Amino acid sequence: AKLHILAGTNPESAKLGGYIVKSERNNPDIILISCGSDLTKTLLIADDLKEKYDIRVVSMPCQELFLEQDKDYKESILPRNSKIIAIESSNRENWTKFTNYYNIIGLDSYGYSGKPNDVIKQMKFDKDSIENKVIEIIEQD
Repeated sequence: AKLHILAGTNPESAKLGGYIVKSERNNPDIILISCGSDLTKTLLIADDLKEKYDIRVVSMPCQELFLEQDKDYKESILPRNSKIIAIESSNRENWTKFTNYYNIIGLDSYGYSGKPNDVIKQMKFDKDSIENKVIEIIEQD
């Protein structure tokens, strides 16, 4: 699949492991973390929901590098009391150091075959399914 360079991404910031690609207006209602090809979907979802929620989007290409940063930097990206949702097309366990398991939208099963868009929809990892899950998580409290 062809990927395009997203506005807000930055190779220098990527060296820190995680950084803000879309800032909130005031105080974020939610922080969405994603990386790689999933970041496109995450940014589109944030844009769809911007009228109803104040959303920050964080790109986290390397969790290990992010965790090596100083406390102030990590707190500036993922404030301690923030509600965080991770979105990634891999196992959800990878994101439990940043949010609880139920706030991670990922894939825990593999092996489907078919056309890519059909498989993504079947696995409920299409943009609309993810967006509905994001809303469900935000509205939980």
